[in-house]
Amino acid sequence: MFFRTCQSLRDPLKLAVNSRLSVQIAAKLPSLLTSMPTCVLSPGLTDEVPVELEDEGNVWSVFYQLFQLFEELLGIKSDCMGEEKVCLSASDRATVVVAYVALSLKWGRLGYLLKGIKLLLENDAELGGVRLEPLQPLFRELAEASVERAQTTIGEEDQPCGYLMSFGKGDHGKLGHGQCVHVSCQEGNCTENKLVPTMIAATRDILFRRIDSLSTHSIAITAKGDAMAWGNGDKYRLGHGSSTKEYTPRMIEHLRLKGRVRDLACGLGHTLALMESGELFAWGNGSNGRLGLGDTNDRPESCSTSVPVRFRHIFCGASHSLGLSWDGRAYTWGKNNQGQCGHGHTNDQWTIQEIESFEDGEEAECVTYAAGGWEHTLFSTASGRVYSCGCGYKDSRRAGIPPVLGHGDCDRRLKPTLIQSLEDAREEIVKVACGWDHSLAVSASGKVYTWGSGTNGKLGHGDEESFDTPTLVRTMEGRHVKDAKAGCEHTVFLTYDHELWSCGQGDSGRLGHGDSQTRKRPTKIGLFV
Repeated sequence: MFFRTCQSLRDPLKLAVNSRLSVQIAAKLPSLLTSMPTCVLSPGLTDEVPVELEDEGNVWSVFYQLFQLFEELLGIKSDCMGEEKVCLSASDRATVVVAYVALSLKWGRLGYLLKGIKLLLENDAELGGVRLEPLQPLFRELAEASVERAQTTIGEEDQPCGYLMSFGKGDHGKLGHGQCVHVSCQEGNCTENKLVPTMIAATRDILFRRIDSLSTHSIAITAKGDAMAWGNGDKYRLGHGSSTKEYTPRMIEHLRLKGRVRDLACGLGHTLALMESGELFAWGNGSNGRLGLGDTNDRPESCSTSVPVRFRHIFCGASHSLGLSWDGRAYTWGKNNQGQCGHGHTNDQWTIQEIESFEDGEEAECVTYAAGGWEHTLFSTASGRVYSCGCGYKDSRRAGIPPVLGHGDCDRRLKPTLIQSLEDAREEIVKVACGWDHSLAVSASGKVYTWGSGTNGKLGHGDEESFDTPTLVRTMEGRHVKDAKAGCEHTVFLTYDHELWSCGQGDSGRLGHGDSQTRKRPTKIGLFV
């Protein structure tokens, strides 16, 4: 009924004359907008075609008329200049201002929102303070909608962007803060560590939407789709054509000529770049066939690989690589001495190869996320299941290390194998992560599970106990974890409230708390509080 009434008001100038009805509409609008489904109205914030609501007409055309109406009403001066002029009391004017801002939060483009904020600032003093309580649900909804859009998949074009910050050990320039000037520092062993998250000055005017780092080099994608790399240049892993170290982020120029970068991933000495065109480039250390080029040669600059399908995501383990197709198939290549590529054997894979199945006799799963560790791999599927393959540390050269596959034993798995304990817990897992010798899984409900080596408290359970099956991190219960990443001896958790928590070894400030202390329980990084 509301939409039909508004849709019949084709002339906002005529409606402005009946200011009483207009103010009544304005008064009800914030609560009405709050009760409307976000998914129906959200396209108005983009350049997409307005959504048609059944029996309610074109929503955008109705809301556009309301914008016109409110702008006309707010153009009427508070003082009466004659009997034919329409006046708004201070309280009515405040009601219309709030309705205008509410409308811009729910449906309006940036121009409307900025104009609404300007109206608030201009009218606040004049009206003795505008009540903003009706707007709070809409502000909250807008923030939650932004989080949901960011949840889609990493590397998506609409992923939120931000500025680069780094902390921890600064050897080889991997933090991006410039070359150390300390006389006592040796080449590659810079002691310019950062104990807290610190803005990278060289890129303070650049927005980024994707970052990755492993061992001694780092990579990132700018909001414009360019790729930058810095840190250790050994084995040409930075893609700049030489093995020179880069102490600040540097644009990968030759990749820039090939189009926009969609996703990036870096291994121990190699790097992958997935373009929006679907083309996959690889460079750096070619040992074990990790570049997917059919040989083991190093590549100083990006080389196009032959991909059997169009990839949606790419990932790197230390010495092997992974790609996920748009239809949920998993592909792996590179070092496979422990079966980490999941092909049922232990021969290195020099070309990109699809994993034929996830467990014999099971219907093929749709893989949505993956992670590669030192010698193991994790996969999460659309059904919420988690599979693992690779080294169980029974026959590894690092024998005695707690198992990281999550099956309760030390046997290696040459094919992806379902982690039964997570299946029994009826948890829908959406993200996985691999460290050096520990593993992580994040559920759709915001819970996080860890297993493997517990040295330095990196599993987050408050002690150094190791676990051979996924174990709920109760110290993070109620925090609603969105994502988690595993380093060599530390772990970081990101919550839906945009809080960053860390635990494990604190050497060189890698936990971000301003010191080098080890923490066995996740602790919130104060800079982001």
